[in-house]
Amino acid sequence: MLLHCLFDQYQVSFVHTPARSPARDRVAVRGLAEDIDEWKATLTPEERDLVDRQAAGEYDKAFRKSEDFNKDIPEEKIASFGRVMQKFFEAEWKDAKEEEIRKQKDVPTSEDMLSQKGIKMDWDLKGRVVEIDREAMRRYKAAALACFQAKNDEAAPEDCPGPASRRKVWMDLPNNSTEDHESVEQTLEIMKGLVASGKLGDEETKVLKYFTDKPVPPIGTPLTILVTESVAEVMLWWSDKLKGQLVALAGQEDKADFNKFLDKGNENGFLKLYLWGMKRIMEKHQKAADHVDEVVATQKALFNSRLPNHEKLTKGDVFKALWKTLKEDPNWPELGDIPQDLVDDLSKEPAPNPDKEPAMNWATADKLYKSEAIDAFGVKYILGIFESPIDAVKAFKDWSDEYKKARSGVKDELVQKLQEANAKLQANKNLPKLFNMLKEEVKKKEDKMAAKEQSPMDGPER
Repeated sequence: MLLHCLFDQYQVSFVHTPARSPARDRVAVRGLAEDIDEWKATLTPEERDLVDRQAAGEYDKAFRKSEDFNKDIPEEKIASFGRVMQKFFEAEWKDAKEEEIRKQKDVPTSEDMLSQKGIKMDWDLKGRVVEIDREAMRRYKAAALACFQAKNDEAAPEDCPGPASRRKVWMDLPNNSTEDHESVEQTLEIMKGLVASGKLGDEETKVLKYFTDKPVPPIGTPLTILVTESVAEVMLWWSDKLKGQLVALAGQEDKADFNKFLDKGNENGFLKLYLWGMKRIMEKHQKAADHVDEVVATQKALFNSRLPNHEKLTKGDVFKALWKTLKEDPNWPELGDIPQDLVDDLSKEPAPNPDKEPAMNWATADKLYKSEAIDAFGVKYILGIFESPIDAVKAFKDWSDEYKKARSGVKDELVQKLQEANAKLQANKNLPKLFNMLKEEVKKKEDKMAAKEQSPMDGPER
């Protein structure tokens, strides 16, 4: 029964081995075939005929019911065949183990893999200096807070502060006809009036004066002006809205409303509404910009302010000054008398000196510079925030030098620690006995595990 299962070419081996090269498998199969041929030579013709018939009739129902199917050859020849197969399986098992060990040893390092692709692993740090525009951050926060408060107060749209962007764009005003030329002249008059009012900031006044001091361009040459981007967008929106109304009136059969809308003297006509809108847009933008400038200036002045003799003040002095300021504020609820026991406790501690606070420049500087270090794996480390890019670069250089020293000293330090540990072990007289005990214990555990390990002839675990 055992033999016809082993001789069947369609039987699946129950021993799983890792995939190997076809050439090596062919050598193993030829060796097994030779051993089986030698074993077959030990059989008598009757025994060989029985084995062949049992293998051929394995799936024949009629043959499986016959007596020849249940016959066996002598036990010593079955045992001899078992030794042949055991030799083959043990060789396969050994080859599989060696193959697995070889693959583990052949695993390339990360440096080898990168070198094959022409890439060299760079363990040095890379630096980066990031500019932080604190002035822009304060302006954005002030404008966003103003819009948020206006919406919560349910203010009318015309009273909500508009965007206070400082980015400028070039804008062409058409000047192709007499009407366009008059609009250009009116626009320049509005710009001159804003300059004369003194309500503009220094930057806006300088820009507008640059255009108003020049003569009006002739018909056919557009007036190119530099305006804030947000103002240009609203101006184009207002112009498109009036043009849409003009097109709608032109499509009517009765041209009376259309002619009335084109009348230059009509206060509700196209020209007057266009100029009124341009003036209002610029005034609204300047109002929003002034509000943002005022909030930013107040914040910076607050953090730059100092109490008299602030180096000698205690926390109790600061608390009393704060209490007095809040009591004078009409919008603040009544506070009553100051708790004297709390003042006495706070007076025992000195007040923090703002001039010695490292983070004070975050509240007062217009621009700051963040120094970053990036390692070989892309991990970023913030080294600090500085007031000048030179300080940020210097911080990275110092940190990188320390990093290189630490990496170069790791190997020497490990060797030194190993030598110290070996010296301590050699000086200890009890260690040889301890090592012998450990070796015996390890050998016992290895023998126990080997006895439990599955043999290749045991078949699969059940």
